[in-house]
Amino acid sequence: MTRLSGDLERMRAATLKALGPAAGGDPRAAARTVAAPGRVNLIGEHTDYNDGFVLPAAIDRWIVMSGRLRSGREVRVLSLDRREQATFSLEGLHPRQRESLPDWTRYVAGALWSLQVEGLDLGGMELAFTGSVPQGMGLSSSAALEVATGWLALGLNGEELPRLRVAQVGQRAENLFVGVRCGIMDQFASALGREGHALLLDCRSLEHRPVAVPEGLALFVVHPPQGRTLAGSGYNLRRQECEVAARMLAEARPDLAALRDATPEDLRWIEGRVGETRDGHVVATLLARARHVVAENQRVHDAVAALEEGDMEGLGRLVAASHASLRDLFEVSTPDIDRWVERLSTLPGCLGARVVGGGFGGSILALARGSEAGAFQVRAEALAGAGQERPRVFRCRAAAGVGEVFP
Repeated sequence: MTRLSGDLERMRAATLKALGPAAGGDPRAAARTVAAPGRVNLIGEHTDYNDGFVLPAAIDRWIVMSGRLRSGREVRVLSLDRREQATFSLEGLHPRQRESLPDWTRYVAGALWSLQVEGLDLGGMELAFTGSVPQGMGLSSSAALEVATGWLALGLNGEELPRLRVAQVGQRAENLFVGVRCGIMDQFASALGREGHALLLDCRSLEHRPVAVPEGLALFVVHPPQGRTLAGSGYNLRRQECEVAARMLAEARPDLAALRDATPEDLRWIEGRVGETRDGHVVATLLARARHVVAENQRVHDAVAALEEGDMEGLGRLVAASHASLRDLFEVSTPDIDRWVERLSTLPGCLGARVVGGGFGGSILALARGSEAGAFQVRAEALAGAGQERPRVFRCRAAAGVGEVFP
């Protein structure tokens, strides 16, 4: 259950209104509403699909979806933010149909297809959604939409799945239906988030535990005036490069299944082959990708220790080191993002900043001392880029995972 805040009440009312009257004239008859949060990852970027460790937190920005059952097998879905609607059939729904659907519809259709892969028999539905998770900012609005769709469809059809399974349903939708080869982190945080906590997640075993986010730490997301498209970027290429690097390392260490298993000493084997190519990739590039993943996994564990010891300055240094690695080794930052990170890092109260999400633009996570959070936000909002465009800046708090919204 998700308690109503002002934003949730407004979004719930808007989606219920968009559904229109049900049979019998009652616009709320048999309708249900769910809210699924976006997420911010404190540290552990591009480690999830390498079977590594991540430290995400669900945030107090949501995708809110209302829906009801309808006769037949057809699904009608309304996007209030886009002011668009789409209709598709659950009968024979398959990833090969994605090109015939509007891009935003693929996340909804993919989640429903993935539920059917689970063996669930879904009926037709009318769905309407809106959201406060900013799009294109690396905060996983797509994962929140997948998780919201899955959770609502389960409730409407009288079915249940464990939260972890709902996250896996969403990941499969994004991997196989949408076509982005993401790891489990985004959907996991949206489904299993815990208020006031980040989640230390082992992306191989899926073991996880909550890590308290202290009151003395303020999380800010800063979005400079620019855009990002994850599926059309180098995200899938980065994953491919990591897989090739892991296969190279496995030639020397047959027990190595993914870069999560590699050590700094293991990387020396690749160092001896710099100048070669492997499966069409330059080995020097593969080495850089592997170095980032190995070091980033260690930074996740170090960040957990810093949080638990109250070492906020140490945490800030780890976040700054993560950005340098994402910039120089994994090459998912941009010159614009780098300039903004540098400017934010010099503001009083800032502990550290880095590009967040898949990269290739998007947003910046900035950590600030809680006692200076207000002043930091004012100064960050006053920064201007070319043409005097100002960034979007908002503070986010660790929130609970997906749940039904009641009046």
